[in-house]
Amino acid sequence: MSHSPRVHSTRDVRLRRVMFIALVIVMGLCGARAVAVPVEEDTGPFNLILALMIGVLVTGWAIIDGRVRGKPLVMSASSWLFFTYPVGFPLYCVWSRGARGVLFCLGFLAILLLAIVAAAFITDSALGIQY
Repeated sequence: MSHSPRVHSTRDVRLRRVMFIALVIVMGLCGARAVAVPVEEDTGPFNLILALMIGVLVTGWAIIDGRVRGKPLVMSASSWLFFTYPVGFPLYCVWSRGARGVLFCLGFLAILLLAIVAAAFITDSALGIQY
């Protein structure tokens, strides 16, 4: 019996795009927070909430991306990815895309870094911080 890969739906493709946009917004919040709140200042659970949001969004994006690409993640892999997303995400990209995964991952991270820098710059300007 042959197992054919699941045909992706337009709903999955849209959901993958929405999760990526949400991830960019959360990374922007990280950039704004980095400028607005000094490192020494206690922010309570805010940093933990941001880290959990990033983990959930990266893992959710990878689960949906795997379905769209016909390489679904097993439950143990998605759990592992949630807890190790800084290392697990690049590994997932290479696993799901082969050598192109390295370029994809670098582009993905460049977009997220741009969101952090842009939010930090906007927050810096809005607060009128002089260096």
